[in-house]
Amino acid sequence: MYITSVGPDTEQGVHNEAEQQMNGLSVETTAGIVEGMEQAGVARFLGVPFGAAPLGQRRFLAPSPAAPWTGVRSAKVSRTSPPQLPSPVLIDSGDQAPGDEDCLELDITTPAADDARRPVMVWFYGGGFTIGSAGTYDPTSMVARGDVVVVTVNYRLGALGFSYLQHLDEHYAGSGNSGIRDQIASLRWVRDNIAFFGGDPGCVTIFGQSAGGHSVGCLLTCPEADGLYHRCILESSSGWGLRSIDWAEGVTTTLMTKLDVSSVDALLTSSVDDLLAVQAALPMRLPGADSAGGGPRTMGVAAFPFAPTLDHVVLHGEVIDEVAAGRAPRVPILMCHTSDEIRLFDAMGFLPDPSDEQELGAFMSMGLPDTAAAVEAYRQAEPDGSLKDWFISYLTDQTYHMPDYRFADVRAPHDPRIWMARFSWRSPAENTTFGSCHGMDIPFLFWRSGESGGFLDGYEAPSELAFAMQDAWATFARTGDPNCGSLPSWPRYVAENRDVMELNTESHVLTDPDRPVREIWKGVIF
Repeated sequence: MYITSVGPDTEQGVHNEAEQQMNGLSVETTAGIVEGMEQAGVARFLGVPFGAAPLGQRRFLAPSPAAPWTGVRSAKVSRTSPPQLPSPVLIDSGDQAPGDEDCLELDITTPAADDARRPVMVWFYGGGFTIGSAGTYDPTSMVARGDVVVVTVNYRLGALGFSYLQHLDEHYAGSGNSGIRDQIASLRWVRDNIAFFGGDPGCVTIFGQSAGGHSVGCLLTCPEADGLYHRCILESSSGWGLRSIDWAEGVTTTLMTKLDVSSVDALLTSSVDDLLAVQAALPMRLPGADSAGGGPRTMGVAAFPFAPTLDHVVLHGEVIDEVAAGRAPRVPILMCHTSDEIRLFDAMGFLPDPSDEQELGAFMSMGLPDTAAAVEAYRQAEPDGSLKDWFISYLTDQTYHMPDYRFADVRAPHDPRIWMARFSWRSPAENTTFGSCHGMDIPFLFWRSGESGGFLDGYEAPSELAFAMQDAWATFARTGDPNCGSLPSWPRYVAENRDVMELNTESHVLTDPDRPVREIWKGVIF
């Protein structure tokens, strides 16, 4: 309900209409009144609680609804971020709020808090399930251009969001996916409240990048989320690979050993700083490290110490298997990845340099049995490339491109409404070191005039491409089809053609762009 004025007897009240127009806008939610503000021609409501603080005995449990409040709650600042260590690389836009366990809040950006029923887009950030914050993403441009409502959501990260404790205490069944449950709670809040902010609870698109895209894949196959969304956009992850219970239990054992605690009760009283310090020291799992995973499946977030878990409580099967079996709601899907995903991790110093073709083949043997054929395939695909270029392309295919094709292939028989995009604009920053790497598309969706940080490093994202992407994403949210006047005609993805929209300053459709190298993944991913 949109409130034109708030009485003088309410806390932090707005006493008259003129003062409200100057200071902000007030909306009544199911938990209480929030006061937002006008900014750049849209209305913003920041730091709105969707869940109760997961503190004390509620640490590691599913979130409860936000506690009601009296009076007017200011919603003009993104108050907090989930506890986390500093990010090694900027993949978002904006400053991050301080970390606090009491972080279950969301930000709403809307053209107007009125009675209109606009499409709603709910964003889940990336960051490997260890970094990220709702408040670092500014969707003002997309909201104004697309006449959509965008909600960005905080969810618990790392040990606080993904510690598997069920084997220690059944009371904590589902704790290995507390962060996913936070996302589900935010969607319930959207269902119950977004109409007050000019949104349509019957037209909700969930979208996210990297860990956020993986989250969308999880939500697509999670029974608790059924009916809470109507379209999905998966960017730079299609939910490939969940942690096995064995792996999750092992991580918990290591965590508790390093903290020198022996019970869940002791974990409840461990300081956030201690949890973060130990979390940062835990290793990733190598491919094939346990019998439950192995090969390419462990190259997704399943390799992370803290990530969504195949716990048979919240998540009941691998995302790709659930989709293939038709155990996912029939909703339109838009998939997007960048052309050089792994260049980000090379720029961060995470990749070794193959010294010769034999060593390159040894690296590729982690995912492919015929390494000689693999090296030759990547040589033919990039005849002017270096050994490192071929290694980056191999890892990009293993972790992003080929899983996306596989996801789309097995989804199409159940619902053919699938579109695929490839973002290929290369940043000129750092002598093109980043290329079109993982996360390069984010400054385009969350474009701000004059913004030039992160991967751009002094170069502003070209506005014509940013606006075209925003138009396509908003059109998809409205109609379930990304075709809009800002891009060429965009055909659906079908396995026979594998049409992919290449997003660049001159966008066009590519037909089966990775066919030569895709053949070597048969029997592995396909």
